[in-house]
Amino acid sequence: MANLIGSAAPLHREVMGSALGAGVLALTFLTLAAPTVMDALPLAVRFLMTFVPAAIWVWRQLPAHAPHVHWGWANHVTAGRGCVLLIWLVWGWEQPVLGWESVALGTAFLLADGLDGTIARRQGTASPFGARFDLEVDALFVLVAGLLLLRTGQVGAWVLISGLLRYGYLLAGRWQPALSRALPPSRRRAVFGVTNAALLTAGFAPVFSAAWVQAMAGVGLTLVLLSFLIDMGALQARSRKIIPD
Repeated sequence: MANLIGSAAPLHREVMGSALGAGVLALTFLTLAAPTVMDALPLAVRFLMTFVPAAIWVWRQLPAHAPHVHWGWANHVTAGRGCVLLIWLVWGWEQPVLGWESVALGTAFLLADGLDGTIARRQGTASPFGARFDLEVDALFVLVAGLLLLRTGQVGAWVLISGLLRYGYLLAGRWQPALSRALPPSRRRAVFGVTNAALLTAGFAPVFSAAWVQAMAGVGLTLVLLSFLIDMGALQARSRKIIPD
């Protein structure tokens, strides 16, 4: 037991350091970006209300990072992407405007997607935790983008469906064991997901009218709905083959 605790200590220390560093940097940015210290206070509170639960989730999922005893640069990249998303959510909710800043942030996020996986494979630190961490951050991006587009008044509440599908799918897996099975890698799933995220990102460009934003978000939603339905059908079919009549 002592050996196990000792081997896990470096990982937990690195995660705590990463979380504290990211939190301090985020709070510093929000404080400097706010017009006054009093304006920064509610931003900091809202950030912590999202950051702390996310950090707790990461901490509880760490056993899936075994047998690695170090956090690794790949997870630092994923954590950084997630932290930027939370800053975007807090700041964008306070300042609901369309702009090239959001387009640039979303584009940078999408370009960085896959970088963490590449680093993990090259450094030999890939793990089920890292894959799940990356997936959840990608899902969070879709939800945050949808929330901020809704906040601008360009689209209706239906834009949140694509961001909530992931969480609905997880809940459905609690009642339908077939849906909790691991899915094999899928190019179709990756392409549809990235296309949806790119269309939501483009929706922040001030050159598009509300009608165009709604159309792009609608196309993205259609793609991810189709992808989820295909995956759910495949899992159900596989379950029927495994379970004898």
